[in-house]
Amino acid sequence: MTSIRNLWTIILLGTLLWAGNLSGQAIYQMSDTTVTDCQGILFDSDAGQAGAYDHDENFTFTICPNGGVDSVTLTWTSFCTEAGFDFLRIFQGDDTLGPLIGGPYSGTVLPPPITIQGCVTIHFVSDPNVSCSGWIAEWDVFETIPTPAEMTLTPFPVTCSTATLNISFDKNVHCDSISGANFNLMGPTGQSIIANSTGCSNDSTTTAVVNFNPGLNQSGVYILEFTTFYRDACDSLWELTSADTFSITDCPLSVIIDAQPDTICFGSCSDLTAIATGGDSLNYTFTWSNGISPTAGPHTVCPTATTTYYVTVTDGSPAPPAVDSVTIVLLSPPATQPDFSICQSETAQILTANPSGGTWSGPGIINTTNGTFLADSAGPGTHAIVYTLANGCSDTLIITVQSFDAGPTEAACPGSAPFNVTGFNPSGGTW
Repeated sequence: MTSIRNLWTIILLGTLLWAGNLSGQAIYQMSDTTVTDCQGILFDSDAGQAGAYDHDENFTFTICPNGGVDSVTLTWTSFCTEAGFDFLRIFQGDDTLGPLIGGPYSGTVLPPPITIQGCVTIHFVSDPNVSCSGWIAEWDVFETIPTPAEMTLTPFPVTCSTATLNISFDKNVHCDSISGANFNLMGPTGQSIIANSTGCSNDSTTTAVVNFNPGLNQSGVYILEFTTFYRDACDSLWELTSADTFSITDCPLSVIIDAQPDTICFGSCSDLTAIATGGDSLNYTFTWSNGISPTAGPHTVCPTATTTYYVTVTDGSPAPPAVDSVTIVLLSPPATQPDFSICQSETAQILTANPSGGTWSGPGIINTTNGTFLADSAGPGTHAIVYTLANGCSDTLIITVQSFDAGPTEAACPGSAPFNVTGFNPSGGTW
């Protein structure tokens, strides 16, 4: 007759087997075998009656996945052997000749969790008599973290305008991972990258060719990165990035001065900006004439005469300096007639300015070409009249229009008594 205790063991075992399969872990019973699974559940042999292991067992179970194994961790969820007679031992390595790491375990006390470097071997022996319900143990394998391949670039040193680099790896990489999308170049300029594998065999290679468009035409420090993916024996996916750093120091320098604008009127200003290319863009040094501060700009200059400005750019490399200059042309402003005052009742006036050919604008201007000004149209007050040449230069004439009004119309009958005129403005005049 099956005891209640053994019946419970059978039910529990069946439940765990079902749960283990549901989680996708491999399920094993104790036997002489070597397994390569990275996760699994190990039960006793269950070869005896009523769900217990059998008598006179002597089994060796080894866990040793393919690839670089970092460690194996064993965790026990149940344990029962005949105390003092049936023993379980744990060894480091792929057999019982390795160091004893755990045990011997016997009785009903759960063995502690154990983490073992490399492979692990579990050895169990039972005597000819009493047995127990056995054990349930789970294991997890932690693979050695893979290291990315080291890259070596040729030709070296890399020179200015290089468009092709040959790459050697110190270990095999997948040929199908050699593509421009998996390379990234960090540096002073941006390039598109085309990469091709060479010397492929069984989808593995240690060499590749990388082409840049445009070529590496600026001095500076560059970092070339290559990213690939590696799936280990435990089906873990690793992203591996290799990188190599190189410098270019021999690119020639060039510089131009951008002047906005380069022709100005007297009293106006221009913005100067030095635009440097080539060389090492991270180490540009700008030296200006005329006391301008040593940066690229923009710098605002307001010359009082036509002036030439110079800039020299260096980058600390053997490349010769680059020099450029720009001349800011100062245009002479026009000159209008002197400022004046005029009565509101005056007739139209023709304004004058030198040189001729400009246009007039402002209150009271009734002809912009010849500069006809009508005081009554402008109205009383002070008015700014602007005269502008075709080159944009201008001068301003101030005209003060004085209010003048004889008053409203009045009527009188013949023989009427004399009367005073009223409503005139301003006072103080004569009739």
